[in-house]
Amino acid sequence: IPLGAGLELVEEVEDDLRERQPVTDLDTVAGEVLQSLLHPTSLLDPDICAAWQRVTENFATVRMLGAGSVDLACVAEGTWGAWMQHSVADWDWFPGKALVEAAGGAARKVEAGGVEWCLAGNKLVVDQMEEWLRG
Repeated sequence: IPLGAGLELVEEVEDDLRERQPVTDLDTVAGEVLQSLLHPTSLLDPDICAAWQRVTENFATVRMLGAGSVDLACVAEGTWGAWMQHSVADWDWFPGKALVEAAGGAARKVEAGGVEWCLAGNKLVVDQMEEWLRG
């Protein structure tokens, strides 16, 4: 392997990262992806389900993957536009919350539908999600 061969790969990765919108550049949810999780048992609770739907219906796509801190890291670096989940354990919330805030985003907890929701994204998007959650 030639001495400088790895440099081209590093430059490609850096270019890819520069093309992504960091959390602070988003100003609307239109066309954005919301990363969320709603456990099937929550669908049986009309208050939780209604709160969740008031937010999700405003995004272009809703993805449900799993590990909160990993999802929040994707919000921090710009893959997902926002994140929302209720009743999140501290061990899953705090690491990702720190990443989002370090990237210039907002992360907060909001009471709605009888549960505590964790929200993350940029400040404008999080403010809007909180407004929708509260109805």
